[in-house]
Amino acid sequence: MFIEVDPRVSIFVQDWGKGKPIVFIHGWPLNHKNFEYQMVALMRLGYRAIGVDLRGFGRSDISALRPVKVSLVCGSLKHQS
Repeated sequence: MFIEVDPRVSIFVQDWGKGKPIVFIHGWPLNHKNFEYQMVALMRLGYRAIGVDLRGFGRSDISALRPVKVSLVCGSLKHQS
């Protein structure tokens, strides 16, 4: 699913399973698929596995603001909750 965090900027979130949520946030230059095996395993154990593609990575939009500041990335993650 895509979540709009700013006008014309959406981030991609893979949300699998039900139960207690575990959020996977990748480092540079990866995306949520880096955690696919862990997400599937945890989902099968009854957890909710949530993988996020940060701005400019994976299926998420890149921000018009350059450079993207940590506060902006954190704001995008807070927006999801």
